Amino acid sequence: MSELAWRAFYDGVVTPLMAVGIRVGALVDDKARDVSAGQRRAEADLTEQLRDLAESAPDRAALPGIWLHATSVGEFEQAKPILRELWPTHRIAVTCFSPSVYDGMLRYPNKDLATYLPLDSRRNVARFFDLIQPTALVFSKFDIWPNCVWEAHRRAIPCALIAGTMHSTSRRLRVGIRGLLRHVHGHLALQCAVGEEDAERLRQLCGPDGAVVVTGDTRFDQVFERAENAPPLPDVLPEWSDFCVVAGSTYAPDEEALIPAFMTLRERVPTARLVLVPHEPEPPRLADAEKRLASHGLRSARLSSLDEATTADDLHAVLIDRVGLLASLYTMGRVAFVGGSFNYRVHNVMEPAVHGLPVVFGPLMDNAPEAYGLMDAGGARRVGDADELAERLTELALTPSTADAMGAAAREYVLSNLGASRRTMDALRRSVLPPSVGGSP
Repeated sequence: MSELAWRAFYDGVVTPLMAVGIRVGALVDDKARDVSAGQRRAEADLTEQLRDLAESAPDRAALPGIWLHATSVGEFEQAKPILRELWPTHRIAVTCFSPSVYDGMLRYPNKDLATYLPLDSRRNVARFFDLIQPTALVFSKFDIWPNCVWEAHRRAIPCALIAGTMHSTSRRLRVGIRGLLRHVHGHLALQCAVGEEDAERLRQLCGPDGAVVVTGDTRFDQVFERAENAPPLPDVLPEWSDFCVVAGSTYAPDEEALIPAFMTLRERVPTARLVLVPHEPEPPRLADAEKRLASHGLRSARLSSLDEATTADDLHAVLIDRVGLLASLYTMGRVAFVGGSFNYRVHNVMEPAVHGLPVVFGPLMDNAPEAYGLMDAGGARRVGDADELAERLTELALTPSTADAMGAAAREYVLSNLGASRRTMDALRRSVLPPSVGGSP
């Protein structure tokens, strides 16, 4: 199909189906409801923010605009090092798709405007370009929307992808979808890939003449920065000197494997302790985790209920009911279990690694090439079930030399991958950013 035919198909079939899907999902799912509401108010939010910016910071309102889109939390984390570099000389507008990142995006300091990405229709996209007036459009990781790219191309506004990834089983490589995306990726002025395999797959979408460069994963720089500037732990947390497992970003399926494994560990190491950090600490999830801990005879308390009278011996586990502490909480641990890996896809394995912790995760990790890299470096272990998880935790508890070696390898893996942000910024300056403002090194 020609590009004109694909555009007609996308506008006439795909976009309306997306709209129906979101509206139907909003009837039964809270996240879909948040997305639907956020998209409906996105233009009004952006208009109000632009008016406030013009009144409160006219100098910033006059800067060249950059529009950056990051669909969810992970993609936004990858974008943060780039936003820090761009913000002093550019007016930054960020958009998202997932409600899980929306509140954090609003609080993030190195941006001027923030809202949901509207439904990717031609009218919506054109209106956003009119409001933001960007000199460049940047996507983080993979969430590239066709009408956004086509409208940018029509206006001669360069588009770029940063921290680009594409695994071998990606649906984007399927015949039908690939036919559409070739007419999207072919208009990108720059695609910064995490690794060479990602670059080769991206070239399948843009052709051999596409501007694809390997710059690395900016999350390494972001994780290192967060670790270096992590806030102190709350004083009310117990000071556990014995073997402590920090379980980060967990879901119910992760806890179904983790808690029995932790109980097996305690049979060999009775002083072992657990810090449990649910991915989304909403009341139903916290209540579910508490019930599961209690059913195994574990004494636990929420962070918000602790006080200075709590002693280390009072509890077997602490349940974290606040967000934003995970980077600091890993400093309590002797080993890290990273959640999502028994649910759908593993979360950030680099965050505990930078603290020098051995990292353990479950079987679902194909979304994270860095998890494979961490295993190859000797800093992580993959487990298939609760029994294997118990074996790994017990091994690390009973052989400190193994834990030390794994932790050192994990930290070295992160340190050896720093610098992606600088390489990405250099590529953006060469290909995308206006040379008159921050565009030349």
